[in-house]
Amino acid sequence: MFSGTRLLAMEDDLRAAANDYIKGHFNAVLETRECHTLPTIKVELIDSKILKPKIMCNLVINWIAQQLSKDNSDLQELCECMHLLYLNGETLHDCAKMDDKNIHFSDIIKDYQSYKLTKRNLSSSSTQIETFSFETPSLQINNTNLSSNAILNLFTPETKLIHMSQSNDHSFIAIAIIKGKMLILSLHMSLSPSSPTTPELNVGVPLEKTYDENHSNGNSPILTIDNDIEFGSLVTARCCFGTASIGDKIYVVGGYNRSECLKTIEQFDFNQNKWKLLSYPMANRRGRVSSTIVNDKIYVCGGCDGQKELNTAECLDLKSMNKWSTISELSTPVAHSAMCSDDNYVYLIGGMEGDKCKSDCYRYDPQDNTWSRLAPMNVERSEIGIVYFNDKIYVFGGSTLSRCLSSCEILTLSTNEWNMGPSMKESRRGCGAVLYHDKIFVIGGSNGITSLTSIEIFDPITNEWLINLNGTQNGLNTPRVGLGVTVCCDKIYVIGGFDGRTFLKCIEVYDENAQQWRLSYNNNNNNTINQSDKNN
Repeated sequence: MFSGTRLLAMEDDLRAAANDYIKGHFNAVLETRECHTLPTIKVELIDSKILKPKIMCNLVINWIAQQLSKDNSDLQELCECMHLLYLNGETLHDCAKMDDKNIHFSDIIKDYQSYKLTKRNLSSSSTQIETFSFETPSLQINNTNLSSNAILNLFTPETKLIHMSQSNDHSFIAIAIIKGKMLILSLHMSLSPSSPTTPELNVGVPLEKTYDENHSNGNSPILTIDNDIEFGSLVTARCCFGTASIGDKIYVVGGYNRSECLKTIEQFDFNQNKWKLLSYPMANRRGRVSSTIVNDKIYVCGGCDGQKELNTAECLDLKSMNKWSTISELSTPVAHSAMCSDDNYVYLIGGMEGDKCKSDCYRYDPQDNTWSRLAPMNVERSEIGIVYFNDKIYVFGGSTLSRCLSSCEILTLSTNEWNMGPSMKESRRGCGAVLYHDKIFVIGGSNGITSLTSIEIFDPITNEWLINLNGTQNGLNTPRVGLGVTVCCDKIYVIGGFDGRTFLKCIEVYDENAQQWRLSYNNNNNNTINQSDKNN
């Protein structure tokens, strides 16, 4: 109960002791269930290269305090979206009110202003309900031994930065108390005023500069595109889809793009270096879905059709390539879950239903067409990375309702027990995870502020994270969240996703010899669309 202890502390020495505990155990505190219930306010500062991080954080705290002073009921609204702020003089201002003659004004800012205006109109037409309980409780003074400072503290709402930590070169996470309310602050300093990373806005502005100018997140070097290697891109740009491979073929299933959830399936042929859209779509549109293969059948379960989460499931026999068949349903709907398999079973773990994250773990038996429950995870989470290896299922990162996670959990199937593994260096949701040469690559994702190029490598034999692979620290060319990742013909393929503004068709392949990633052409000449399935 670190937040309650800290908020109830009235004496200065008790407050200092609580602060010291949070500072000394910051990463552990961030992973607690209690911390996951705290509201998170996400802020990006444009053209903030002149600011020191602590100055930036205190300016943000002052800005939030000003918003709460204007309307004490708008805290929930502050937590619902990313805020773009800019420095004018010695104070921060919302870009929603930036004049179009400002030197930092851009199309991104214009779209942000439209977004905030729409949100404000919707908010004014509906009743706001305060759902958070994270403020200093009202107390009666029955203890006459309180010092004068403690009595003053009791009646003065506190505003203070407790501690902040850097998650990458330009991103920070902090715990603060603002007007007596404890919050998580997720902060990003944008070095270029023309390219803020605001995936929540979904604005889709075309990228005019190269990725290394606009998208390096500071965790890994951005590698140049190798134009000597040619392989095709997806037919349809997509995000949050199922990915699986068998033999020399890769399959991507469902997902969503800017306009709709998809039910299409694409196939990549390694020998022809081509993607094609197959002529047998799923029975249902499924975005925010995962997939896996057992005994030459690809399985998908749950997801979202654009209106609601689904509890239905279906499979496609990759030998007959006839049509999708329905299988037994889950007991409850779920989206943003993750799937993996061993030689006999399908596993589905985590996800979301409505505004609730899940810790559920299911096993599907294809022989008798039944789902059964296994032990739940220790932490409720969605958008996780997942890998099966040697009787264990490894779960990485993901997100709760309020923040991204860096923690790792490991399920031993023979004992049906979950244990916490070592945490990643960086929090990430919507990442990809894949087993390659007995190492687990956790790739891309989002830290809640920006889409990532960074990669972390886990050794399941030693149960340790590696600093790099063979002395080289490699990153993707393109930042991606909601990507697909698989191994085909001894190469890692990273597929599609969302870079913060654009849904992606492009593919990257890991070249082990060169120890770098090769980026595909966005070239539709390599794609064959079956006439019978142009329809998504």
